[in-house]
Amino acid sequence: MLRTRTVFLGFQGAPWIHVAYWVGADSQAGATAANTAIGAFWGAADNFMSSVATWATDPIVAQMDPATGNRTANYNVTPVTGAGSLATDVLPPATQALVQLRTGMFINSREVRGRINIPGLCEVNSTNGRPDAALIAALNTAAATLNAATTPDLAVWSRTNHTALAVVATNTWTEFAVRRSRRDPG
Repeated sequence: MLRTRTVFLGFQGAPWIHVAYWVGADSQAGATAANTAIGAFWGAADNFMSSVATWATDPIVAQMDPATGNRTANYNVTPVTGAGSLATDVLPPATQALVQLRTGMFINSREVRGRINIPGLCEVNSTNGRPDAALIAALNTAAATLNAATTPDLAVWSRTNHTALAVVATNTWTEFAVRRSRRDPG
């Protein structure tokens, strides 16, 4: 399993970190493809972020053992960088868009699911306290492209069940998510 990290700066409480997992190609080529894919996703999402936000993928993609969570190798990649583009009022930091990651696999009668929180959004993309249609459509397109873009496959890692499962479907929630964790809002 591969792990990519994206670091967001520019907001109170920064750095914010997003972690994505990938299965199917634990190699330098797989690490490069995963880094490029997650960078393209954030490049599409940052069109809806405040201009104070900047982000960069980590220059190291880690290979990890899904059974233990231990790092087994490192692959050097060229960081992908970007910045928000909206110069309007920012939503509260805990208010974020949410892309749901579905695996279609059930363990102990529960589907293994993941999520991508999109920080740094602006009020202009909020209608009556919900994400507007343009934001939802753009994130749905970006998430579908992310999920289809690469080998390795985007995955959800279940620490509890010691497994990583490929994502089969994505969708953007029609409500804002609230992310209160001070450790990792991405």
